[in-house]
Amino acid sequence: MNKLLSFLLFGSLTMANCAFATEETPKQDTTNANEDIIYVRVAKKAEFDGGIPALTKYLTENLRYPEEAAEKGLEGKAIVNFIVNKDGSISDVTIAKSAGELLDAEAIRVVSEMPKWIPGEDHGIKVRCRFALPINFSTGVQNTKK
Repeated sequence: MNKLLSFLLFGSLTMANCAFATEETPKQDTTNANEDIIYVRVAKKAEFDGGIPALTKYLTENLRYPEEAAEKGLEGKAIVNFIVNKDGSISDVTIAKSAGELLDAEAIRVVSEMPKWIPGEDHGIKVRCRFALPINFSTGVQNTKK
């Protein structure tokens, strides 16, 4: 398939768990839950609707290798951090590990445009979770659709 970009999803997604941002996991008061807490470990991780196969399909169909990056032979792995909110929406998309300005911009674009996820839960309550997604750009296989 010449429409593919290479991604490192499977082994690397283990680091992308939603895990609690503090050292202890306090029970939440459902009547006054803190909206600002971002978890990195929870009982039920946030996930792309349809799991890893659906996430892979989304990225395959939507990532576009930047033309200028391909012409320059630029390759690399970008690790994109983002928050999966309580409603499943994506926010706070940033680069944790850069693959270069052109590739990073594409990684941010495609993650920012992802459909809603199934939010993570802790103690039966939907919570905001931090997620890390590695995306490997390789000039050998690329999606050039515009």
